Amino acid sequence: MKYQELGYPCRNFCVMASETFLDPLDNRRKFAISSFVASGTGIIVIIDIESGQGERIELPKDEGAWALYCWNNEKLLIGTCSRYGFLHCLDLKTRTWSPSLRDEKETYIWNLVEGSDGKIYGGTYPGGVLLRYDPVGHKLENMGRMSPDEKNNYTRPLYNGVDGRIFLTSGYNSTHMVSWDIEKEKYMKFGHDGCMVKEANQHFVCGINEKTKELTFYHPYTLEQIEDAVQYESIDLTCIKNPAIKEYLKSFKLTREHGGPNVRKPKWDDGTVKCGTAGQSYYIEQPDGSRQYKRIPVEAPPTAILGLAYDGKGKIWGSSGFGQTIFSYDTQTGEYFNTIEVANAGGEVYGICPVEDRLYLTSYCGGEHTVYYPNMPWNKGENPKTIEELRPRYIRPHSKSVIGADGYVWTGWWADYGTYGGAISKIDVQTDQVTIYESPVPDQGIESIVAGTNGIIFSTTGHGNGLPSRNIPLWLVKMNYTGETLWKKEYDVKYGIGPMAIVGDYLFVRLGSEFAVFDTVDMSQVTTLTYPITNKGRPLTGLLAYNHETLVVFHCQEALFVKVPEFTISKKVETGSDIHYAITGDHQQIYFAKGSLLCKLG
Repeated sequence: MKYQELGYPCRNFCVMASETFLDPLDNRRKFAISSFVASGTGIIVIIDIESGQGERIELPKDEGAWALYCWNNEKLLIGTCSRYGFLHCLDLKTRTWSPSLRDEKETYIWNLVEGSDGKIYGGTYPGGVLLRYDPVGHKLENMGRMSPDEKNNYTRPLYNGVDGRIFLTSGYNSTHMVSWDIEKEKYMKFGHDGCMVKEANQHFVCGINEKTKELTFYHPYTLEQIEDAVQYESIDLTCIKNPAIKEYLKSFKLTREHGGPNVRKPKWDDGTVKCGTAGQSYYIEQPDGSRQYKRIPVEAPPTAILGLAYDGKGKIWGSSGFGQTIFSYDTQTGEYFNTIEVANAGGEVYGICPVEDRLYLTSYCGGEHTVYYPNMPWNKGENPKTIEELRPRYIRPHSKSVIGADGYVWTGWWADYGTYGGAISKIDVQTDQVTIYESPVPDQGIESIVAGTNGIIFSTTGHGNGLPSRNIPLWLVKMNYTGETLWKKEYDVKYGIGPMAIVGDYLFVRLGSEFAVFDTVDMSQVTTLTYPITNKGRPLTGLLAYNHETLVVFHCQEALFVKVPEFTISKKVETGSDIHYAITGDHQQIYFAKGSLLCKLG
């Protein structure tokens, strides 16, 4: 048995930033977008607004870019993620790259703004520092951490609306606002804890606290509070004395772009033709507000496959490693199809559960449960339709989703940014009603989830969104199908509780460097399995319940077929990669992804 490469069915644009400039090549107005390519190399698409023609430019390195900034219509600056945090510089006249710059400890650059000193500033992850770039000397400097809290990993987003200052948010262990003095090269923490910068200009700095639903306003230089706090859901303009603040509140809109406003869109002059993006398309907006939507004029790149599911009818369904799209792959013909965005918020579709004629999808970062009928006409809002949004309490369905013996869809969640915690959700597939079991283990998110004949079993994690990972004791828990905890056990495992699978009445759980085997009826431990580690690849990366008598262990770039209950290896097959997730499709064939490449074992 050998694995077969089937192709690259997962393709989409995942636009994270946009910019406009007057192109020195032809003196025409252009619209540039950055598209993230999970497990690949990101691209920049430059669109001629008038002709609609597109130019595709691959980044020198890294998967994509949150930060996109045109300097003086001469250079396009790109701050990348999620592996290296490069500052790339594209000379627009020659379309050539300058040597790439980076800070060795940072892997994300979030957004770029130009300070009043002519330097370009960027915020980062995981060091939570401020970067300064000299576009003339092509030099990148680390200006240091922007918080006294060593657990704050993020500086995002940045604002440059005040001469001599850069304003930003430091988060998320103890989120707070920061003023950077350009001349003195010093930062100052200010305002109320829990606030994020929402706006900065010569008249005021606005902070927002989404937990208290308040806006607070500060003097841009003294940093003293001006005006009382404003409840943004019930704004009373008669109480506002400052005319600039009153004018700002007249058109205030709440946005949740990483907890703050979307600052990655270009600024357009009034009365000009504007552009924007809408999923897999872009639009041209006339001065009268009318819009014309067009497909992005280059081929969508292959992107990493995040999740897979088999619908029992000859189709594999999958999701992208980044970007709210899903795809289908016909196992007989090899034809594939990619949708546009299936959910309302940005992020990834983690869970895919085919049930009869529909798919139940679970996605980050809106914490959305969505139902989609592939054989019915696409009508966003109705098909696919969001049936429940768990944000802001829970946003990341990290465990993906499983179908229980009760026929319902079960999912494990992580809490919102800046909060440790988790939940289990259940979808009644007859009524689409969602039930949430909150904090089954206090202050711990859900790592993995599997479904057995008499309940679900899940494990917890010390991770949290936007927070440092904690090396703490973790739990293995069994819950019945009415949400009652039947059994739980605490584990002090250095490497955490890993993948799980159920074959027959046996539960397999990775605990550190070995697999523990449990009887799912009484949760007694039956045995422990270990496998020799080779230098081919990572050990114990994934599990697959192949059938009622066979478990497949993905280990050191091999698929080990384990007989149950003998727990002996019947055969080994090379996979050519570290496999974390696989499914069984038609004719007992195993399908898995190697980045963006779909493969099968015959």
